[in-house]
Amino acid sequence: MLSRASVPRHSIIKKFAGEDIENLDDLIAVISKLSRGARVPLEYVKYTDRYRNKSVLVTIDQHGWYAPPQLYTRNDATGLWNAKLAIPLESPFVVSHRAGHMDANLNSISPLTESSPMDLKCQHESENTADGCVKMQTDEEIAVDGSHSGEDSIIEKKRRRVDEEIAAEGTISSFGDLDDIKDGALRHPSSVEVSDLARTISSNASLAEQVIEPALVMFEVHVPPICMLDGVHSQHFFGTGVIIYHSDCLGLVAVDRNTVAVSISDIMLSFAAYPIEIPAEVVFLHPVHNFALVAYDPSALGAGASVIRAAKLLPEPALRRGDSVYLVGLSRSLQATSRKSTITNPCTAVNIGSADCPRYRAINMEVIELDTFSGILTDEQGRVQALWASFSPAQIWL
Repeated sequence: MLSRASVPRHSIIKKFAGEDIENLDDLIAVISKLSRGARVPLEYVKYTDRYRNKSVLVTIDQHGWYAPPQLYTRNDATGLWNAKLAIPLESPFVVSHRAGHMDANLNSISPLTESSPMDLKCQHESENTADGCVKMQTDEEIAVDGSHSGEDSIIEKKRRRVDEEIAAEGTISSFGDLDDIKDGALRHPSSVEVSDLARTISSNASLAEQVIEPALVMFEVHVPPICMLDGVHSQHFFGTGVIIYHSDCLGLVAVDRNTVAVSISDIMLSFAAYPIEIPAEVVFLHPVHNFALVAYDPSALGAGASVIRAAKLLPEPALRRGDSVYLVGLSRSLQATSRKSTITNPCTAVNIGSADCPRYRAINMEVIELDTFSGILTDEQGRVQALWASFSPAQIWL
């Protein structure tokens, strides 16, 4: 929990969730009042720098990978350490922990018995509404694109743009082909497509970049230490994914397995089109191909749900040698960047040797090699043609 928030070891906790911490009992009392998944501020000092307070945002044991905390007291007569629960069973922390495990068990057996509440809700909505949008993408560890000094201004611009678009139409309509957008500009001068096209011209960004940006997602993945024996070479991963499905009750994001290596992970999603961060769950890991599917709750997006949309997939025709594509990705500051490239070899075979330790590796795949950054490949109208994924190397140097 604290390592996810980058709190150094041996730090001295001064405040937690707005309450002063004087001793261990104070810390336990504060934690017992919090529910799993809550995000609260923590103030601490390092023992080597006690006169400078630092603050971070801590997420409380979102999935409950571990048992409730215990206190151990040494029995001098027997020499044994006696354990007792540190937090009462009726506290919100323990109650929410149990509820999470019950939900996980119900979800695991629901495909064999009956539909889950979310499935029923989606089925009900699908009968009354049109099919949801479709999206998809993938990525690797993103290179740091400069400092974060300009992130506040970027977020403010995105919020302002979202507010203007919502006020204009209420929801954001999906993009069509380039010809459709041009025709729409002539028929409806005030439409959202025209405003996006104008922004494309003014910002010197490619049309593919503007079209695909609402479907791009930045992943922050934390693997708990208990899973480090499962062939995972790191605890923290960053990468870009693409939304392949988005409706009122369910959202799905595709990402490479070098970003989401195992299902037991704490995942936070940051959206390029709207400045918000929400949790997500792994729902599928392909055993041999390099992609995973992650689900999120669209209701957690709030007002941002109207500007998030799925990418339009274009599986046919297949990419050929000499075809021009746009490689679109996200920087760490959630800015969409694109680059035009040409396919030189559309059917390179993946040949990844066995690793030193037993873990996942991609096999039986044909890939496209481009000497560029990670992201997705689109055509000029922003329709997704292929995933541009990173592959976990076979050898790890320790």
